[in-house]
Order: sequence, then C-alpha cells, then structure tokens
Amino acid sequence: MRKITFLLGTLLLSLPVLTSAQVEVNYTPGVAPTSLAFVEAFNISDGTSATAFGYNADFTQSFSGTSVTIIPNTEIWASNGGSTPDFNDFWFASQGIPSKTLDVLTFNETLWDGTGDAPEFLNEELTFSVDLTEYTFVDDYTLKISVTIFEQDFANFRRETVTIPNTPGSYSVTMPAANVSDADRVWQWGFILEGPMANPDDAASLGTAIFDQAVLSVGSFEETSFSAFPNPVQDKLTITSSATIKNVEVYDITGKMVVSTNESLVNTGVLNAGVYFARVSTDNAVETIRFIKK
Repeated sequence: MRKITFLLGTLLLSLPVLTSAQVEVNYTPGVAPTSLAFVEAFNISDGTSATAFGYNADFTQSFSGTSVTIIPNTEIWASNGGSTPDFNDFWFASQGIPSKTLDVLTFNETLWDGTGDAPEFLNEELTFSVDLTEYTFVDDYTLKISVTIFEQDFANFRRETVTIPNTPGSYSVTMPAANVSDADRVWQWGFILEGPMANPDDAASLGTAIFDQAVLSVGSFEETSFSAFPNPVQDKLTITSSATIKNVEVYDITGKMVVSTNESLVNTGVLNAGVYFARVSTDNAVETIRFIKK
C-alpha cells in the first residue's frame, strides 16, 4: 500500500516524495465544512460519558495569516451560566464548579459514498503531521493530534492519537495500513484538546497551542460547500449546498437512520431532543453535518 501523508506546516525531507497521484491543497481553518468540531463530555465523578454533540469550530480555534491556534473552550461555561446562581446543573455541581470535563475535537473531514472517483487515500495508510511553534497550555490540558476513520453509518470506528508535548517541533500520527480497508467512507484528521471547561475570566491564563498553516496531500476532487440552519433546530432544518442536493439521511447517535428525504428542508419535528447527523449527498460529494434537535 502507498502512504498518503497529510502535512501541517513545512514539508519535511524525511517524508515520502509526492507522486503524480497526490495533490497538495492548503488547509484553511474556518466554519463548516472547512473545519468541523465535536465535543465529548465526561462526568468528573466517575469518568463515564455524559453527552456528545456537534460543535462550532469558531469556539475551538482561531487563525491569522499562516498560523492556527487551538484554544480552551469558554463557550460552554458561558452559555450555561457557570459563574451565576442560575447555572445549568447538568454542567455544574454548584456555581463555578463544573461537573464535566471535555474532549474537544477540531478537524477536517472527507466523505465518500462509494460511487464515482474514490479519494486517493482509500485503503491507504494515513499520516497527519504538524509543526508546533508555541505551546503554553497549563497542565490541566492535554492536546493530541488524531486520525479517525469509519465506515458508512458510523460503523467500525478507529482512531489513532499522539500527545503533543510542550516543546516546539514536528509531530505526526499514523493510521496503520493494517487498520484501513476499502469499506472506509469517512476520514478525519485534526486536534483533540482534553481538559476542563474554561471560565471566560481565566481564558488568558490557560494557554494555547500554535501551529503553522496546514498543507495537505489528499486525493483530488471537486469541492462542494454545505451549510445547515438553524442549529440547534426545532421543527425544520434547512440544508444548503453549492451543488444540487440529491438525498438527505438523518442518523441518531446509535447509527440508526431516522429520516430520509430528497428535499433540502428536513422535517425534524418528528425527532426527539438530542444529537443527530445529516448525511447530505450531491452528484459529486457527500457531507455529514452534525446538528442538535431541541
């Protein structure tokens, strides 16, 4: 199997030389679908999973010029009244005392529906490499880089991670060739910040990690943009795309399909409150959009 390499920062001489089958593209952090985010929350009391949901990458990263900065999450604290007497008791044991810790994922994602031209990294070993220029996170936080792969309907989930130390340098994580297959349909690569919810008043003292702007080596395919609103949603989710939408399938967090339609206006009124995934198909792309039903 060939080795396809995602690169963040300057290409290293020790890495494989790109072939004609590989294409370099710039990684530009931004709103979905360019950058995506996901939150996994755990109970501090016993470490068990508490909830998981799609998130806004604006709250997990910042970017300027050629650098990308991973930042602590302050939005969950602020939006749930952590510093007020009216705190949300799901997230806080008492005023100012969180009951949850977070794994906050910030990543790029490529999907393939099994038809048409496949991404070149199908059935190939994947490596994601980064150039760290500054690390100031306090010890409460652990930052990792990751490669995640799974099949259609979120089956056969696999993730490889490498912890980033506080020393500037080049680091990489690899999904071994033995762990990939031609049944894979979703590829994700990016960052995982593990640690507490951040009080906005303390944000400046909690630190960040800064990386050079990404250059990725990936398969060549036409880029299609997607968006969905409102999110969270109550009765109707509107999905837009730069290409004609052929089909929308909605899955719950167990992977069960609960809605299927060929319309861009999705009836979410029939859904229970929770986290869902809308799988949107066009002629040349498939995108998964995470949304919350109120």
